[in-house]
Amino acid sequence: MIIVCVDNTPIMLQNLKENAEKAYPQADVQAFRTVEPALEYAETVGCDILLCEINPPRLEGLFLAEKIKNINPTLTLSSNAVPCARYYNITILLWNRWSMD
Repeated sequence: MIIVCVDNTPIMLQNLKENAEKAYPQADVQAFRTVEPALEYAETVGCDILLCEINPPRLEGLFLAEKIKNINPTLTLSSNAVPCARYYNITILLWNRWSMD
């Protein structure tokens, strides 16, 4: 299993990575501060779970998820969005539901 973590805030990124490693000790967990290297990694190595910040002004997290979904249609997406958390959590739930269809 390959888990890709993306967040531009170093402490949040470190927490995402550490929690993913604790939850899935056998997984390959990678951490990136920007979308571009995360996408490059997913394109070359793969990605099963994407843990990312959704940046409300540009929606980079959803952009990245769509790109990775083209590589792996069974991608699971999760977000650590705090602002407007209810809206983004609903968006993530709907996105994952759409991914299963």
